[in-house]
Amino acid sequence: MIRRLYHFGDCTVDVAARELCQAGTRVPLSPSVFDCIAYLLEHRDRAVGRDELVSAVWGRTSVTESLVGKTLVKARRAVGDNGAQQDVILTVPRFGFHWIAPVRVEESEADAAPVVPVAATAVPPVPAAPSPSVPPSSSAPARRVRRMPVAIGALALVACAVLGGWLYRSNSSVPGSAATAAVARDERLAVVPVEITGRAEDAWLRLGLMDLIAQRLRADGLAVVPSDVVVRVSGQAPADDAARVLREATGAGTLVAASARRSGKDWIVSAVLREADGREREVEARAADAVSVGRETADRLLRLLGREVPEERMALALSLAEVSQRVDAALLTNDFDAARRAIAAASAADQAAPELQLRLSEIDYRLGVSDAARERLERLLPALPVETEPALRARALTGLGAIALKQNRAEVALPPLDEAIALLDRQNEPESLGHALTGRGIAHAMRAEYDEAGRDFARARIAFELSGDAHAAARVDINEGAVATMRDRPGDALPLFERAAQRFERLDAPTDLVNTLGNEVDARLALLQPAAALAASERMMARMERIRNPIERRVFLVIRARALAAVGRIAEARALLADLLQDADPEREASVLGEARAQQAAIDLAAGETATAAALARQAIAALDGAEFAHARAEAWRVLVLSLLRRNEQAAATQEGARFADWAGAAGRVSVLALARLAQGELLAARDGSLAAEPAFLDARRIAEQAGVPKDIATATIAGARVLIAAGDLPRAAEAAGQLARWADRDFDCALLQVHLYHALGQREAWDTSLARARALAGERRIAADLQREPGAPAPIGRAEPVVSLH
Repeated sequence: MIRRLYHFGDCTVDVAARELCQAGTRVPLSPSVFDCIAYLLEHRDRAVGRDELVSAVWGRTSVTESLVGKTLVKARRAVGDNGAQQDVILTVPRFGFHWIAPVRVEESEADAAPVVPVAATAVPPVPAAPSPSVPPSSSAPARRVRRMPVAIGALALVACAVLGGWLYRSNSSVPGSAATAAVARDERLAVVPVEITGRAEDAWLRLGLMDLIAQRLRADGLAVVPSDVVVRVSGQAPADDAARVLREATGAGTLVAASARRSGKDWIVSAVLREADGREREVEARAADAVSVGRETADRLLRLLGREVPEERMALALSLAEVSQRVDAALLTNDFDAARRAIAAASAADQAAPELQLRLSEIDYRLGVSDAARERLERLLPALPVETEPALRARALTGLGAIALKQNRAEVALPPLDEAIALLDRQNEPESLGHALTGRGIAHAMRAEYDEAGRDFARARIAFELSGDAHAAARVDINEGAVATMRDRPGDALPLFERAAQRFERLDAPTDLVNTLGNEVDARLALLQPAAALAASERMMARMERIRNPIERRVFLVIRARALAAVGRIAEARALLADLLQDADPEREASVLGEARAQQAAIDLAAGETATAAALARQAIAALDGAEFAHARAEAWRVLVLSLLRRNEQAAATQEGARFADWAGAAGRVSVLALARLAQGELLAARDGSLAAEPAFLDARRIAEQAGVPKDIATATIAGARVLIAAGDLPRAAEAAGQLARWADRDFDCALLQVHLYHALGQREAWDTSLARARALAGERRIAADLQREPGAPAPIGRAEPVVSLH
């Protein structure tokens, strides 16, 4: 990949590593401050409007002037500027901001840099929130979600990735011969970017003609690799090795390479079919405009391949077709500004055409402006009747479903997706059908309807294979991995994520790769592999600069915070979470805020900050009310119960424990039941003593072992073992601790239990060894002073310090 370093004054900005250094020393910045600096720096050729900057950094336009002002003050301070002189960032009155400092750009070929730790910032006090109302008889909730896989709460980001192509393929919707079987790898075609000889303004044809030819071939039933995949793979491969890399990454057996040149007033295109065995066949076409010559080239290729070309084709008017291809060419490289400019330059009639309105909706969607995308699609639907525009209507409906998923509304997504699938079942549109089926599978998974989700994902995979889109088929793997995680099967999910990550890395698909790595992080945390989870999170963070949607970035930052906390890098986790809690939109990002608060509550509880832990946990419980968030919500609820117990608020803790148990019984998820039963044991132990609580602890451990998730097994076992140690029942405590010994060399809490047990047993050598291991894993987490004192040594006068951990 190309690595860019921006040098100005004594500062250097590395966008890929998300790093600002001043005089060689890294300057710790919150994500929003860094994003503000990076955006202004990368758009320094012009002034950036306030709304544009807010949309780019925060993902919405409803940010207060105070927050924008504070962020700009911090950004200026970080680059050695100030509001008075404004030598670097200039305020443009009544418009926005402009980067004016001279910049030197250094480019090099390099791998992504590792993430450097950021200094800690304090977490502001969180006001108490009212306890959420949870009806005891409520069924498994299914109302919120934000990413497709990222473990427990998993479904909207893969919705963003998988459904991202639902709109702009509409101009090639032509009935063709239906495929009847999955396409073998060597039967796929890939159309590579076209070599253009012409004027500078013709540069768009490099991708525009490529995509036009690919669409036309696909419309006749051929399996053609999606153009965005070809662009990514071609862009990362050396020129002399591009064909081999493209074949290996996509499974394409035949490549279509074309060149275009002007001849007087005409365009001439020469296209070559290159088979894997070295055979080549060539066609040539000539026409007065680029769109016509692209269509004719594709038709001649079809005849060369033995396909029948219908005498009459449904085709857009030439002016609209050219604008559409210009937009598509820009979207293939995520150049949303160029796509908007191409639409703005079109005639008023063309701008109002459904094809361009669909494209505008996709641009808004991909930039995170979901409400604008939804409103545009809703206005467009009446102009797309079932009788005459079934394919375009299906794409618009799929778009509405995708937006609803992104906004955490599975029940709203299902009706338009149902209608889209019914329409596409009667069309020869396997790629579009695959996207709609994927969306519906995601919606079912969000509602804990896992069998229905599995059927839709299976059909989607076949549809993508029929269309030759192996990339989208790999995305289905992520969705199935997410469902496995939601069903408490992280061991089944992890190989799916690893395989998908390898494919997306080869294809240079940053959003898919970051999303997959996020899922891998949570799967590894559930499997008690914190170091491996941290490594996956660092791979994820190294690619974050390519994720333009700020809302998506914040989702991944929550995952990063979880990984940091799991290895004891608490200050860094706090810094990330503090910024998230400040920046996220309470309405549009309720689930992101919920997960951030749940993680912060766990950190605060372990640090003894029970008041803020309780307040944050209450807010997390209220926000995480979807089936995909059931486990995260259960963890937050247990944190709330423990926080209240440690504050000696027995009555409130008992009330929350009862509400927790009622909800867990209705949720119908085994790991959630284990955590609820564990909380009951902790309530009983605080009220009636360890003997009364022992059956609940044993029950929680049995249920956790039934689910089979290592993290939950460890949580239940550790809590019960501590009660046994406190009661002096060391033989049974040793039995419990022995079951966790297999994880003690990599998980701090499991290691800490060994220390606790050997200290109680008076086994000095074993205690010494286990203490050294726990210290190596602790990071910034505290080990109680009593456990660090040699067994048998007298304790100092005063109250004993409690054992501290996140379990």
